[in-house]
Amino acid sequence: MTMESDISVLFSGGPDSTLATLRALDQAPRVHLLTFHHHLMGAVYRHRKVVEELGRIFGEERVIAHEDSTDKLFHRFYLTGMSCKME
Repeated sequence: MTMESDISVLFSGGPDSTLATLRALDQAPRVHLLTFHHHLMGAVYRHRKVVEELGRIFGEERVIAHEDSTDKLFHRFYLTGMSCKME
């Protein structure tokens, strides 16, 4: 079965999210890879090699990477102990 709409995958670049991406590519015309990181994580940008390889194999127009830092939220909620109230 093939879908007509895009699929989004929370993507770390590890084996689980890579397998999820491969399954999504079987189903959808485009897959959006969502990667979030903060400064305390190790090997933050390692996933980019996998994204590049997936784009090379399946086409860059089908594998769309989205990446963002969660440093401010991570600091607020986990390092300072502030409430979860969003401003």
